[in-house]
Amino acid sequence: MKIGVFGDSFADPNPWRETSWIHYLANEENIEVETFSASGTSHWWSYKEFLNNYTKFDVVIFCHTSHMRWPYLPKEYHGREWNVGYEGKNITSDDFQNNINRFFGDVFETPLLEFISSSILKEVNHLCKQENIYLINLGMDTDDRGIYQSSEIDYPILTNLNSLSRLERTRLKGKEYNTCELLSKLKTFDVRANHLSPANNRLLANLLHKLINENAMNLNIDLVSNQTWSMPWEIYDTAVDEKLKGIEWWT
Repeated sequence: MKIGVFGDSFADPNPWRETSWIHYLANEENIEVETFSASGTSHWWSYKEFLNNYTKFDVVIFCHTSHMRWPYLPKEYHGREWNVGYEGKNITSDDFQNNINRFFGDVFETPLLEFISSSILKEVNHLCKQENIYLINLGMDTDDRGIYQSSEIDYPILTNLNSLSRLERTRLKGKEYNTCELLSKLKTFDVRANHLSPANNRLLANLLHKLINENAMNLNIDLVSNQTWSMPWEIYDTAVDEKLKGIEWWT
């Protein structure tokens, strides 16, 4: 079985490939997984990668990115589509990005961005059905769910992946923290593969494998409400420990 994975950081196994859900899924017998995903990219970027590659696969897992991103940027700004001018983000932007961010809200009103995302969802599902490719739609959050309500969608939709990431807890030095808040305090990027702990990446891979094996259809699964996840994440048992050792607060 050949699986193609498309999307942003929630579908990009790098640089912590061995603890990503993609790695755990690929370790299943007779499964070959190829990724066309990159952190920070837009829904439109993932859709273009999908159009160029989807017919090679028996199964597609498409991680639908937030609509609130630059749909397109020049190649030299690949992976910066997420940066629409949010304050307080740990990123270095040159004058070009800073300048265009000022106009994001004027150029792209919300209904236009929602239309782009809903159209991509429908077309991805339509093309997979046309080619008899099994599809799992992954990653939309509650705030976006109005975009993805459609009687045209027969394939499974797994929602609230981002909310699951934000709800994860970390136990560190005898105390428990919200993982996203902890990483913010440490002033470092998210060091979890696909923004999930290794245990939850494995559980997500198990769920995806189950859906594929059962050829499940017409399902809308809220990942936060309908699944059992591993909490809290024991941070000192993972490769994250090495990432944090050089940070003053940690040492």
